[in-house]
Amino acid sequence: MCIARTVPILWASYYYFQPIRDGLPPEAFIDGLWTLALVVTVTLGFATPVTMPYLMYAYTEFDVSLGTVTLGTTFLCLLLGLFFLTGAGAQLSIDAWFLRARGPIGAIWRFLYSIVGVPSARQLRLVFLLSFAAYATMNFGALLFHLSDDAWLSGDLLRIVFTSSYLCRSWNMFRQLESFAPWAIGALSFTGSLGQVAFQGLMVPLLWTRWGARFVVAWGSVFFALSLGLLQLSYLPVLEILFWIALFHRPRPPAEPSTAGMRSLERNAWVARIMIVGGFAVLTVFAATNLPYTPDPTALSAHVSNPMFRRVGLEIPYVFNRQDLRMGDHWAVIYRDGSSEPLPYHGLQGERLSWVQWSDLFYFGNSLRWRRSFRGPGYLARDQDGFKYLLDVGRFDHRRRAAERSVYRIEYYATSGSNLNSPPELRFARRLLATDSFVCTGRELSVTCE
Repeated sequence: MCIARTVPILWASYYYFQPIRDGLPPEAFIDGLWTLALVVTVTLGFATPVTMPYLMYAYTEFDVSLGTVTLGTTFLCLLLGLFFLTGAGAQLSIDAWFLRARGPIGAIWRFLYSIVGVPSARQLRLVFLLSFAAYATMNFGALLFHLSDDAWLSGDLLRIVFTSSYLCRSWNMFRQLESFAPWAIGALSFTGSLGQVAFQGLMVPLLWTRWGARFVVAWGSVFFALSLGLLQLSYLPVLEILFWIALFHRPRPPAEPSTAGMRSLERNAWVARIMIVGGFAVLTVFAATNLPYTPDPTALSAHVSNPMFRRVGLEIPYVFNRQDLRMGDHWAVIYRDGSSEPLPYHGLQGERLSWVQWSDLFYFGNSLRWRRSFRGPGYLARDQDGFKYLLDVGRFDHRRRAAERSVYRIEYYATSGSNLNSPPELRFARRLLATDSFVCTGRELSVTCE
C-alpha cells in the first residue's frame, strides 16, 4: 500500500516542485526515491528490526516535508508498530533466509532478532491489547470532537458526506436518493452516526462481552469497507482493514508448525515487560496530554495533537467536522489554452479528477488545503494562498508538457451543499463566482506563472 501511494506522489513531485538545477530533479523527488527504497526494503523483510522502526520515522518526515501528512500516515505508524512488536520479518522474508544461514552472517542476523525477539502467545495477546487500546483511545478522542459538532449531534453528518461530490465517490446516487426518498438517506445518516458514536466511545468495554465484541468487530469491518468503497480517504481505509485483520483474524495453524527454529529467538520476559509497560506508559501520557477534554467548541477546533506522538501512531482525529463538510461547497476548475476540457484537477460538479484522485500531493498538499482555507470571495484574490495553489497546478502541467508558453483559465464555482435547510434542487445548484487567468512561460528553473 505504501508503494501504491508513494509512486503517484513521486510522479507528481517531479514536475510540481522546482528542480535543484537544470537537468536535475527536485529535492522532494530525490527524498521520495530514498523513502520508496526504504518501503521496498521493509516490504521484502530485510533487517526488519532496524528498518521497520526507521520507516515509521522516515515516512512521517517525508509526508510532513511535502505537506501530505494525514491520519493515514499516523495509522501506518500504528500498524508498523504492531508489526514490529509481533516480530514481523522473522519468516516469509529475506531475513528468514539469513536467520537460517550458517557462519558470521547468520550469527549477525540471529543477534539482531534476539534483541527484539519473537513474542510468545501470551506476549502476543498483550501486544494486541496495547494496539487495540491505542486505537480505542484515538477514537474516544475523536468522539469528544464529535460531541461538539452540530452535524454529528443532529445525525445529519452522513447525509452531507454522502451527497458531497468531493468526499464521496457515489455522490450522484445519494443525491438522487435524497431527491426521491429523503427519509431513507436521513434514516441511514442517523443510524450510521449513532452506531459510530457507540463504536468509538464504548469499544473497550464492549470487547469484554461476547455480543459487544461481535458488534465491535462487525461494525469496524463494515465501516472500513464502506469507507474504502464510498469515501475518498486515500489509503487510510485499507490500513484500517489490515489492522482489523491483524487483531481479530486467527488463521488455522498448519499441521506441522514451522516455529521450531524460532524458539531461540523467543522474546526475553524482561524485554517483553519493558515493551508492554513502556507502550502503555506512552499511551497514558498521550491520553492525559492530547485528548480534547474541554467542552468548548472554539477550543476544540484549535486543538492539535503533539506531532511527536504521530511517529508512534498516536493522533486524535479531527475529521468530518463542519470545516470538512464545507469543502464541497466551493471549488476551482482550470482549463488550458482555450480547451473545453478542464485539467484533471476538479470537475464541473466539484468532483475530484484523476490528479487529485490518485496523488496525495494534489489531494492533501493542494486541493484539500484550497478548499479548507476558503473564506469567501476575498480568498480568490491574486495575493491570497488560494490563487498560489492554482498557480502550482498550472506550473505542474506546464513543466509536465515541457511547453514554452501555456495560458490557463480559472472558473470558480459554489453550491450550498452543506446547508440542509435548502431543498436538494437549490443545495446542489452550481453558480459561477468569478473567472481569472494566468500564463506560464519558460522551462525547468526559468518557469514563471503569473
